[in-house]
Amino acid sequence: MKVALITPADIRYSYRSSERHIYDYTKYLHEHGIDAEVLVPDKKPKGATERKDYAYIKERFKNVPKQNVGCVHLKFPFNFNLFAYSRLPRDRMVYFPYSIYDYVWNIVTKPKGQRYLIAAYSMHIKHGHIVENHRILEWILNSFMRAILTTREARRNIYHHVITREAGRYLESLGIPRMNIFFVPTFVDSRFYTLASNKTRKLRVLHIGGVNKDVSIMVDIIKRLKQSGDYGNFEFYFIGDAQDPWLLDAEKTDSNIHCLKGVTDAEKFRMMATLDVIIVPAVETFSRIMLEGMSSGLYVIGSSKNPATWEVRETGAKLYIAEHGNAGEYIKFLRELYRLKARPRDFHSGRVTNQNIARKRFDTKIILKQMMQMFIRAGSDGKDS
Repeated sequence: MKVALITPADIRYSYRSSERHIYDYTKYLHEHGIDAEVLVPDKKPKGATERKDYAYIKERFKNVPKQNVGCVHLKFPFNFNLFAYSRLPRDRMVYFPYSIYDYVWNIVTKPKGQRYLIAAYSMHIKHGHIVENHRILEWILNSFMRAILTTREARRNIYHHVITREAGRYLESLGIPRMNIFFVPTFVDSRFYTLASNKTRKLRVLHIGGVNKDVSIMVDIIKRLKQSGDYGNFEFYFIGDAQDPWLLDAEKTDSNIHCLKGVTDAEKFRMMATLDVIIVPAVETFSRIMLEGMSSGLYVIGSSKNPATWEVRETGAKLYIAEHGNAGEYIKFLRELYRLKARPRDFHSGRVTNQNIARKRFDTKIILKQMMQMFIRAGSDGKDS
């Protein structure tokens, strides 16, 4: 079997984990006897920046086969993107990241008989709708895609990789057969994360990603706690270069706020091991940050804007969900966890539970094996449902 996986931007110019995953998938397939290669657009995307860790990335993936392809990236209103690739190899199954809408042109012009496997990384589903899309645009797109993806040719040769089951149900609502949809979640390399204890009675809370990951809700949480009188029960740690200006100013005089810039991976791993809780408030399909926290034994407070939080909680993880996403909900859970920390044995038990779930269900080795099986099934003529 031959497969080709597209990265929307050469990894040297991107910070997105999705591009990194493409290389991880390809490297794993290649090392397990599958003829796999990465398809790299021959033009650097507008506004892209060089990765700080490019030397490491280049060395890690130096043996991954690559091939250049053409790509035109068009941006439309309502946050709609369109990628149109050219010079795609005809002798391979092609894997497209992000979502079905990004590749309308390539789906419409797909050569008969060629197999596509399309991911759904950017399909943030909530209550049966795409979170970012305008509802009228979504209806128009879905009507068009339903007509295309339910044809005999599409049913035989276009498959879909979802990282949440809710996205899978959404695709089924478009008429896509269930047997054409594969659920394989994202992963975390749990071997780098450890669990340590801290002796402080305070609850130590983490947020990663700065302004790109809705850190504004953390500002609201801190301001409200200061007004309530029990702010001294908590410490807040922030990782991310693009940080909120209010937090940067507050850190100068507030010993409970720690803004950490330029943190190396090794430093991050050591620090996370000594914290208690991670808050993940941003709109995401499946938060890798959430899995990083669990791998470190942190309790998780997530948002209903991230559908994976519901699925992960079903595994038995110690995970709380702010259904409305307001500061009051997060504060309620923080206070509950603060009281739980007063019972060290019970609190530690929950941390161990989260770490074990991350290792047994979402570790890199486990998920990459599932990915390989997905490619094998999608590439075979008699694929099981």
